[in-house]
Amino acid sequence: MSEANGASGNASGMTQLLLQQLPQLQWDAGVARPQQQLAVVLAAAIATFLVAHLIKQLARFLRIRRVLAPIPEAPGGQWLLGHVIQLLQMPKRGKGAWDLMCEWVQAKGHIVRFRLLNTQGVVVADPMACKRIFQQRFKVRGGAGGGFLVGPGGRAGWRRAGGGA
Repeated sequence: MSEANGASGNASGMTQLLLQQLPQLQWDAGVARPQQQLAVVLAAAIATFLVAHLIKQLARFLRIRRVLAPIPEAPGGQWLLGHVIQLLQMPKRGKGAWDLMCEWVQAKGHIVRFRLLNTQGVVVADPMACKRIFQQRFKVRGGAGGGFLVGPGGRAGWRRAGGGA
């Protein structure tokens, strides 16, 4: 009979142990503490921000690409790096970036676009086109990923190239 009481005592001891561990079992079942809930909400907010930023940057890249599509692209660009490798190899040939851009203009015409990673660039070799660009005062002349213009240094150089402003 004492064995039966011992077994009964073990069962009640197990019940007591389970009742003591009940809060831990509830956590394991998916009930989160406030700090952990805050961490999950914060991670979701950060992920949402990053996805929205990525979509915004992709839309901007595609818009700029669509606007520049009619301009002939410089030869030899790669799909990921663009014309970076060509520009980096110019010092080995004893030339500078301007010389390569002059080659592009001779091959494709007075206006040529090129790409350095995700940044679009446009080479304008026509003085009247340069004058028109600067007289219209385009809002975007440079920036990260937005594009930039390449030409003679300083405003005076543009004025002389365009025949006066």
